[in-house]
Order: sequence, then C-alpha cells, then structure tokens
Amino acid sequence: FGDGVITGKLARFGFAPPAAVGMDAATLAKIDEIANRAVEAKATPGCVVLVAKDQQIIYKKAYGHHTYSEAQPVHPDDIYDLASVTKIAASTLAVMWLQERGQVDLDTPIVRYLPELEGTNKAQLCLRDIMAHRAGLKDWIPFYKQTLSYNRKRMTHSREYYRKNPSPGFGVEVAPYLYLRDDFPTDLYQQIYDSKIQENPRYKYSDLGFYLIARLVDRITSMPLNQFASRLFYQPMGLQTATYLPLERFTPPEIAPTEIDNYFRKQALRGYVHDMGAAMLGGVSGHAGLFSNAQDLVAIMQMLLNGGVYGDQRLLQAETIQGFAKRHPKSTRRGSGSDMRQLDPGK
Repeated sequence: FGDGVITGKLARFGFAPPAAVGMDAATLAKIDEIANRAVEAKATPGCVVLVAKDQQIIYKKAYGHHTYSEAQPVHPDDIYDLASVTKIAASTLAVMWLQERGQVDLDTPIVRYLPELEGTNKAQLCLRDIMAHRAGLKDWIPFYKQTLSYNRKRMTHSREYYRKNPSPGFGVEVAPYLYLRDDFPTDLYQQIYDSKIQENPRYKYSDLGFYLIARLVDRITSMPLNQFASRLFYQPMGLQTATYLPLERFTPPEIAPTEIDNYFRKQALRGYVHDMGAAMLGGVSGHAGLFSNAQDLVAIMQMLLNGGVYGDQRLLQAETIQGFAKRHPKSTRRGSGSDMRQLDPGK
C-alpha cells in the first residue's frame, strides 16, 4: 500500500459522456435530426459526426451509407478525402515546422526557396501573402482538360497523355486503369509559374500557392510532403489513418467513395484524391490529397489547440501557432494558412 507512480495527464483524447464536460446530451441529440435529414434529402449518402470538448470525445456517430445504393453502412472510423483541409493539416503544419528551424521565413520572397521562379511574376511573392490567399494568384487551373479529347461531344482520354496500364513514360496513376504521362507534372508546375497574377492583389482563395508550398517542402527537406507530414506529425502523434495515398495502407471498403467522376476519370472515385490537379501529381500536393478518419483529423486540430503538444509529444511551439493564427495585415478573416472568425460585421 502506498507504492506506485504518479503519472501526469496526457494531452490526448479520451471518451466521456457530454455531462462530464458541461454539455447537454439532449442538445447533442439534435445532430441526429440534422444528419438524418441530410441523408433522407440525398444531400449526402452518409457521414460521420464527431464532437470533442476539453480533450474528451463526447459524440461520435455514423449515419447512412457509403453510396445511395445503401450497400455498405458508414462506420465511425471510415476514412474520407479531406480535400482542401490538406492546406491546414499538412501544408501549414510543415511551414510552421520549417519556420521554427529558421529554414523558411514568411516574409522572404519565395524565389529564395524555389530558384526556378527567378524571372517570373511569382519570384517576389512571400508565404505570408500566399497562405492568406492575398498573393494575387489565380484560384486554380483546370489542367485535366488539356489531356482530354472530344469526338462528337464524347469525351475520351487522349492517347498522347494516358495509358490504361503503367508503361515506360506513363507511370502517374490518377485512377484505376488510368496512367498519366510522367512528364506532365513538370508541365503542370510550369503552367503555375507562367500564370498571371493580379496587379493589385486582393483576397482570392487559391490552390496554386499551396502547390508551390508542397514543392518548397520537398526542396528544403528532400522529402515529399506526404512523407514529411507522416514522419514529423502523424506518426509521433500515433495517428492511425491520416495519410496520403490511402490505398497503400487500407482496403477500399474502409474508405468512403468521393464521387462518380463523369467529367475526367469517368468512374467512381474511392481512395483516389478527388482534386484533379493533385491526382495528376500522383495524389500528393499541398492543396489536396490528405485522407483521414474523423478522430485523427480532430486530433490534429486538438494538437494546435494544445499549443503544439499531443500525448507526450511536442510537435510545435505554442508561439509558432499563435504567430500563424494572427490575422494578415490586410485581412479581417485570414491568418497564415487558416480561416478566422470574421471581425468586420459588414462582411
């Protein structure tokens, strides 16, 4: 009696009833009504809802099915394509980590990190503006349209760009039985370098800057963004599902289908990134490509709320996170990489 070890509380999720954190189970039950109404209205075939407060998961529930055929019910731990949340949960984390080590500066022209931008209109752009979507970049470029052929209004994949099976010169897998030419990613980046920018930059949500951030991380660390994010964040945090290229680790039934793509890949997408540009880079980019279940995604956000700590791991310094969460000097609702509560009631 009296022997033992006193252990400190880990900054890691547990499970608790809503009342344990001062929340009302009856109020949370309204989520059922909203989610079921969405499924009944066919706004979505199914979804997962997770609520956490004070580092306790108090609500985690699945609704509906993976598809409208209702062949497979949604499971609470199913994996989803996170789309542009990739910008926060991978790219912004990477830039935070690099800034802490003095390897990037938010106000230094990006040409310092990507010398190939010398002589382009992107050379003097800085990460602070790019990450707040105030660098004047175009919102996106529909690269995929350049690789399609049309015959009597019927869309086909151009033989110039695609093969049904991997072969010499065609190894970029954008979907099952669809392999893109190996040199297209180089052309894709060149089109970004050559694209126009606004003369007087205003706020415009853009994917293009986060393509550049993925390349910047690769250039500085000699690791593609997917490996960097996994090695420096997801693995130390003990996350089980947060990953790019989920089919390398998980079976299709564990991944919710994203859509029936009838404009590019002409098939149902499951485990392949929905974003066309990210797919044409092999599934890894700074603006899209990350997959996760709800619990791992919430853990990433909780780590930021914890000031960079999760479990017994310190991933980032609190002051770094606070710095990125400051509003851009010309914006009432954008930080470096993050959306913010709008302070201007007129907007």
